Amino acid sequence: VLYMEKLLIDISHHHKIKDWDKAEKNCKLIISKITEGRTFTDNYAPTVIRECEERGIPYILYHYLRKGNVQKQIDFYIEKIKDYKAENMVAYCLDVEEGNSLTEASQAVSYLNKKIRGKKFLFYSMYADYSKYVSLIKNLPKNGKYWEARYGYNDGIYRKKHTCHNTAFLHQFTSTAEFSWVNGGIDLNRITGLGTEKWFGIKSTKKPTKTERYFKRCSDKETSIVDALKRCGYA
Repeated sequence: VLYMEKLLIDISHHHKIKDWDKAEKNCKLIISKITEGRTFTDNYAPTVIRECEERGIPYILYHYLRKGNVQKQIDFYIEKIKDYKAENMVAYCLDVEEGNSLTEASQAVSYLNKKIRGKKFLFYSMYADYSKYVSLIKNLPKNGKYWEARYGYNDGIYRKKHTCHNTAFLHQFTSTAEFSWVNGGIDLNRITGLGTEKWFGIKSTKKPTKTERYFKRCSDKETSIVDALKRCGYA
């Protein structure tokens, strides 16, 4: 599959990046695992953090939620993020796919939100679990967004007939994408109509139009907007 746009990938120690120069060139967001349960730390997370920090690649670190003791899990997750000095991380993330009850998932979201004091976070679950978590998803706080996995044929191609629910901010559409610069088949994502690249810390690469450049010049010089319009041929 040939991908024309920069990628939004998510990885773990199973998918180590072999060439970070190519990753930087091809990725506009990297989501990586950092913790699981109350004791497991992904040993590849420090590398991801270091490379993303040095290269200015937006990144998110996620916690894989196990059953039971969700507060201790969240404390462990936040502690590791601090230990690894993930200063420019874009958002927190809870990966909920272990059959957690609605009550348990809700407690995890509530406690995380309390600990991070309104900072951005993602709640991730599978398409098949939507009915279980729908009340939680629809009532996430403003700083929380829903990330859903639905693969369809899972052949690396996004198809509208296999789209995610309309409450999703981010859609994981495959787990089998392969590239020379990373090990194994990896997950790819797309930002839905609800989402924005700005929320994910992705800087726009779109060049300003002639009109936009004139208006910026007008604003910078505190001159008349009418002058800017005239320069663009509108008056």
